Amino acid sequence: MQYFKRTLALYSILAVAVTGCNNQPTGEPTAAAAELTEAQQKAINDIVAEVEAIGQSFAATLEGIGDLESLSLDSQSTCPALSLAVDPDIGATLGVDFPDGCTNDLYGESPVSGTVTMTLSLATATLNVTFTDLAIDDQTSNGSFFATFSNEEGAITLVGDIDLTTTGVGRVTGSMNIVIDIATGTISIPLATLSVDPEAGDALSVAIVDMAIAPVSNGNFIPGVGTVAFIVPNDGVGPETITLVMNFDSQSPVDRTVDVAIGTADPVEYTIP
Repeated sequence: MQYFKRTLALYSILAVAVTGCNNQPTGEPTAAAAELTEAQQKAINDIVAEVEAIGQSFAATLEGIGDLESLSLDSQSTCPALSLAVDPDIGATLGVDFPDGCTNDLYGESPVSGTVTMTLSLATATLNVTFTDLAIDDQTSNGSFFATFSNEEGAITLVGDIDLTTTGVGRVTGSMNIVIDIATGTISIPLATLSVDPEAGDALSVAIVDMAIAPVSNGNFIPGVGTVAFIVPNDGVGPETITLVMNFDSQSPVDRTVDVAIGTADPVEYTIP
């Protein structure tokens, strides 16, 4: 129940941030911009690291999905190896295998290894994506994403539940809508309700709206658009918790900057390490 209440609160705040409305609750006047505390900076860094891990993991599905759609990104890559088993009455299983030492333009100069397995069920119109020892640089991800899917105009839309653990980052769980544009390699997250549990520190309730990650055009997995709201303990005067809202823009993938509003204060610019 507490998680549900926090989610409602986050989406209420996101609605204001996205629409640009400024109807602040009674008793919470807009304040001047505040400096981010070390704890708040850590929370931001933890969440961005999880967002990057999600983007990196789903980028690995692009080769396989592109192959099935005859819109492959072969010009963008030198690997992975693909395997496909089809049962016309049941569905299909697609394997995406990055051998050790593999390089791929989706990941810049970073070596990639590990596998992604996508199992499609025709009877239920569901896709089960399993990430097994998917390693980019020194971060390895394991987990799954079980979703319903639809395919329209060169993009795959998945709506389901994610459970992904990445070494050096932590675990992320929750529900997520994700759209994979096969032609451009853009990974969009129109809506997500997540719990981010970093390797060090307390879990964070996170809501995401209208986020897009474009590794091919930007060369990294920092979002170029999108809004993220999350709740952290308040280590100052006032309520026990406080909500922070991050807004990414086209400059974010370039210089790793993001605007962060603390509670009802004006936003401050923060540079992600």
